Amino acid sequence: MSITPSKIAALVLVLFYTLIAIITIGTTAVFGVLLLLVPPLALIWYSEELSEFTGYIGRGTTIHQTSPEFLIAAFGWLVLLGLPIFAYLQR
Repeated sequence: MSITPSKIAALVLVLFYTLIAIITIGTTAVFGVLLLLVPPLALIWYSEELSEFTGYIGRGTTIHQTSPEFLIAAFGWLVLLGLPIFAYLQR
């Protein structure tokens, strides 16, 4: 796993979101915010490893081909950037 500018930017963005959450909602609810931020961060940081997954996934379903790692990272970015927009629209 190589550390790329995209991975560093994602980490900085998660830290920024966490700081904003601490300022606006206090330290008690930050754990919930981190639960929302860790999965997209993991998709961005571990897209190389996740793209190589093939095999049985349950209920008779099998993945036969690897996934493009840029699509996994792109989905992580979509969720990471979409969470604050969704939270703002819910107000």
